[in-house]
Amino acid sequence: MKLSYKTPLVVKDKQEVVLWDLAEKNRLIYNFALDERQTVYNIEKTKPKDQRKYITYQDQQNQL
Repeated sequence: MKLSYKTPLVVKDKQEVVLWDLAEKNRLIYNFALDERQTVYNIEKTKPKDQRKYITYQDQQNQL
């Protein structure tokens, strides 16, 4: 069963530069957000369970 179809993307040179730039920015934002969640998790896991406060995806999404 085929669930998707890959269509080749034909772009001009300027468009390709913009797409790569956007991909790089998105990668950096994701990695910084992931690092923030991991850092907070490692700090909070040492606290008692009733005092823990984690950062969620929704929290970070709202910050953006």
